[in-house]
Amino acid sequence: MYYICDLKSIVLFPNYFKKIGWVLIVAALGIWLCSEILDLDLSFLTLKVPAIYSADYPLASDPKGGWFVYTTQDMAYTLFSVFFIVGGLLVMFAREQVEDEFIHSVRHSALIWAVSINYLLLLLAFLGLYGPVFIDVVIYNVYSILIIYILRFNYLLRISKKRALVYEE
Repeated sequence: MYYICDLKSIVLFPNYFKKIGWVLIVAALGIWLCSEILDLDLSFLTLKVPAIYSADYPLASDPKGGWFVYTTQDMAYTLFSVFFIVGGLLVMFAREQVEDEFIHSVRHSALIWAVSINYLLLLLAFLGLYGPVFIDVVIYNVYSILIIYILRFNYLLRISKKRALVYEE
């Protein structure tokens, strides 16, 4: 069977990148926990940053707006997103210690699962959620492919290791 994009042709990061990815994910969750759950004052993360485009509306922190300007923004969400996405991609695309055909098939299965469930959840949101709740779901949808893939991939690896131990006995 021929695939347009075979997983064997994808260049993976070295295995130690997985540890770096997990550190970034934990840092992202720490920022999220401090900002959203504990409601700590993270005003030190409010910085003047360059923007490709800044909206021109009266409630904005910098009402001037425009293209290629500097704007004052709370960078907590930006840091959370960058750390989580980069960390998730490093975990997702880091080699396993033994990278063989079985691992490739597990990667493929986990990716199909992640994309399918992600779009199923998005479809359900389009059909049944409206207003600000819908926007929240769309925002969280950015991270759901990474989360579902990592959970499914590790679950499949754990199950296969348990089955291998049972067969060895």
